[in-house]
Amino acid sequence: MPESSAPRILIADDQGRLRDHVVSLLTDFQIVGTTANGKDLVSEALRLRPDVIVSDITMPILTGIDAAHELRRVGSTVKFVFLTVHREEEFVHACFAEGALGYVTKSRLRTDLIPAIKEALSGRCFISPNIGDLPPNELKSPILQRYPVNPIVVRSSTLGDENFPHVHFHCQS
Repeated sequence: MPESSAPRILIADDQGRLRDHVVSLLTDFQIVGTTANGKDLVSEALRLRPDVIVSDITMPILTGIDAAHELRRVGSTVKFVFLTVHREEEFVHACFAEGALGYVTKSRLRTDLIPAIKEALSGRCFISPNIGDLPPNELKSPILQRYPVNPIVVRSSTLGDENFPHVHFHCQS
């Protein structure tokens, strides 16, 4: 059981099994709650005041991006790490436009989520390295309608050892 000084994490995803899996991976953190939709994410974030929110993008009632927007609108400074299936750069832009510090693809959950949370807690950005490996989507998702598409500027570095090598990206201003 983590000590009370462990960073406080709120998890939001509409898939219960995935929420449970994320909780099982984050043993060094204090999980203060889980939610299944963006509307509950906003109310629980305001009530629980986590250090970091790990959120899916595509959820019922309110998307994770819209939940981040609403929390910023009311003055919340919680750090956001998005955990999603979306690998298109457009989604990354939308999340970072709402103040996200982390963007992890679900296919890299086991290798990238904990480093992304740690980077966010330090005020640094993290983006899974498989972002942008898909061709641009001709049909823009309705989730992305209000966000401009600009190139992502990142610098890469390696983290880990020979048993756990991977590449992660830090955002540059």
